[in-house]
Amino acid sequence: MENVRRYALALVLLLLAASPLFAATAYVSACSADAIDNDTKASIGMAFSLIVFLIALAYMISNFMSIPQLSVWAKDEVAHLGLTLAIVLLATVVFATGCAASEGYAGGDPFSVSYKYLDGLADREGTSVVTSLTVNSLNNQLAATDYIFWGLPITGGGGQAPKADKKALSQSQEMAVDMAMPAIVSLKIQKLLLTLIESYGIKLLLPLAMLLRVLPFTREVGNFLLAVAFGIYVVFPLTYVMNAKAADSILPESVCPSGDPMCNDGVINYRSVGMIMPQAVLFPNISIVILVGTVMSVTKALNKVTSMMG
Repeated sequence: MENVRRYALALVLLLLAASPLFAATAYVSACSADAIDNDTKASIGMAFSLIVFLIALAYMISNFMSIPQLSVWAKDEVAHLGLTLAIVLLATVVFATGCAASEGYAGGDPFSVSYKYLDGLADREGTSVVTSLTVNSLNNQLAATDYIFWGLPITGGGGQAPKADKKALSQSQEMAVDMAMPAIVSLKIQKLLLTLIESYGIKLLLPLAMLLRVLPFTREVGNFLLAVAFGIYVVFPLTYVMNAKAADSILPESVCPSGDPMCNDGVINYRSVGMIMPQAVLFPNISIVILVGTVMSVTKALNKVTSMMG
């Protein structure tokens, strides 16, 4: 037990010494702990102060009323508080590392790269596809109304619609619009989710997780919330950075320009469709699988470390 506590204290000191090094890098504006807004820092500080107050109060009561069990609990909680602080600092260091890698790999922090990627798919690629399909569908409906009629005295007459097939083409284009619109909505929802994570993920989860870890009967819940905060704020946005880089590497615009007949049949830019649909349907599921796997693994590791500390 004493060895575990010494290791926890050493880890805290090491991370305290390492964190200024990350704050001094070129990524300080987006990738270090300085990126966390003041309200979030204040809430984390209040949670930490409340935990320290509860431990100090328990220790004073144990000495005043001679309750050794309470004194043992307070000492144990000091070790767990050190572990919590180490985990929070470690998450900050990992975020700084991942964010710095994102800067070098994709030219921005994970959230800004993700927003630019999703906006490009929804507003540029998606809008051009839907607009082109809608305009051509209306033009084909108009062309399908052409009708030639002829009549002869006594013998009668007849008629023909030479462009009647345009109606079927228009219907297929409308079906494509019905498929493209939900894809664009999916991209918008994904950006909204990332915006909520950036704004409230750490601000709400981290202070609550710190508070729950101080109570023995809610410690596992606190570990789970710490893992969730790490997963959604660090791992989840990085999956979008990898998606953006992979999509641009596999099918860059220079390989398939908009005027190329191999990529554009005059109605649909197939490169745009190829860029939109995977991120709208497939990639979010992969990101969620990675997120769930990360949260489960980190939660299991935290619970194991907690059980080792008693």
